[in-house]
Amino acid sequence: MTNPTTLLALAERCEQAAEPDRALDAEILCAIHGFTIHKDSNPANGYFAFWEGEPEKSRCVNSSSWDRLTGSLDAAVTLYPVLPEVIPACPRKASATALRARAAAYE
Repeated sequence: MTNPTTLLALAERCEQAAEPDRALDAEILCAIHGFTIHKDSNPANGYFAFWEGEPEKSRCVNSSSWDRLTGSLDAAVTLYPVLPEVIPACPRKASATALRARAAAYE
C-alpha cells in the first residue's frame, strides 16, 4: 500500500489527463499494490512492465494485461474502497475520485 500523498497526487494527474494514459494506469496499480515500474525495452511488451517482490522472485506483467483505469469506467470502479451513490461518467474523473476515497480511508 502507498501513502495518501501519493494517492492524491495520482488523483490530480488523472483529472488533468486529456485522454487515457497507460503509464498513469501503471503508476496507479503500482501505488495501490506496491509494485515497482520498470521501462520495458521490448516494444512488443507495451509501455511498461512491473515486477512483484524481489527481483529474483519477480513476476512480469505485460502492460496490455493490466486494467485501463484511465480509459474504462468499469476498470475505474474497481479502485473504489466502497462504491459511492454517484460515480463520475468520465473514467479519469472516476479514477481520481476513487483515489481520493482511498486516501481518505487512511485518516
